[in-house]
Amino acid sequence: MKKPDEIELMRAVLDWDQRGKRERILELPEIAHMPDKRVYGLIAKWDRKGWWDYGVSLLCGWLTDKGRTALKEMVAKYEGG
Repeated sequence: MKKPDEIELMRAVLDWDQRGKRERILELPEIAHMPDKRVYGLIAKWDRKGWWDYGVSLLCGWLTDKGRTALKEMVAKYEGG
């Protein structure tokens, strides 16, 4: 079971991903209403699962196709549909 803050982060990431706004990654802690370390820890977890990719820095990354699909499915599951 995912924690509510992780689902909120998924929604925020999907939102900026759909608009091609990678630079907003540094705003995610504020958008998702959670501590920086929690956001960065979750993104590192997503990277280990193959949901996140990056070049120079984890924080300058993007969702992979696999990650985009997984996050959409997870959010839908927890929204009840």
